[in-house]
Amino acid sequence: MSGVGGWKGWWTDVVAHRCAPRLETRLAASAEPCQSEAVDDRRRKAAGDDSKDESNEQAPSLVTHAPEAHGRRHIFLDEAGNLDFSGKPGASRYFIITSVVLEDCAVDDALLALRRELAWASLVLEDGFHAAEDRQLVRDRVFKLLHDHPFRVDATVVHKANVHAHLQADPLRFYRVAVYKHLARVTRSLQDTPELHVTCAALGTRPERQAHIEGVEDTLRTTRRNRAWRIAMWPAASDPCLQVADYCCWAIQRRWERGDDRSHALIHDKILSEVELFVTPETRRKRA
Repeated sequence: MSGVGGWKGWWTDVVAHRCAPRLETRLAASAEPCQSEAVDDRRRKAAGDDSKDESNEQAPSLVTHAPEAHGRRHIFLDEAGNLDFSGKPGASRYFIITSVVLEDCAVDDALLALRRELAWASLVLEDGFHAAEDRQLVRDRVFKLLHDHPFRVDATVVHKANVHAHLQADPLRFYRVAVYKHLARVTRSLQDTPELHVTCAALGTRPERQAHIEGVEDTLRTTRRNRAWRIAMWPAASDPCLQVADYCCWAIQRRWERGDDRSHALIHDKILSEVELFVTPETRRKRA
């Protein structure tokens, strides 16, 4: 749930669907994240699901019109937990993927304004908002702000102890499967959206980030065959909307890992789905 250094060079080499963040411009002009032209659906269809989508190889063109004017939605992805299946101290019990779906990014400007207000009060947040590290009084202000903005939250909660042995032995394969399972559920519910921009937080190791992108690409090729889509990955510190996903993911993780649902209750009305994977009948009986 925090940015990882060294992502820039990897991102340029690996990801075909790229959109370079410009934090300085965003802070000065409160602009939307850069967006690219619609994918040529005919070329993608001709290439097939498993082929390289050459139309997405081209450098994206910036647009200045509001994204909602032509039906673009944004998905921001974050995660909590780790890929340690040992069950030893330090290994999380759950791996949680959380997404936030936004019609527009107005909450982006609101968070920047709150950050400046807190800085005036001598609460300087050098890397933006990060729920696990922020003071409680900062969290209170953020959750209050989030309450006033419309967005949708979906979460996938993986019971790591029950994950199949072959996936535990190959954490990166498990990672791709988990990303696919989550995003496929979300994107299938957005089939009426002409354009979908998925932004992932740059997390974990280089192989983990590559596995994440591959999982996102596989999902969008399958579920968005006749719809335009783009992928971006950058540190959460560079995009306040990723910080929204961070806060929601943290609240959901606290509920599952610690049984603390206080923050979860603050976003409960925004959670559309909270689906468990690899849950056993015995687990369900114990919870009942």
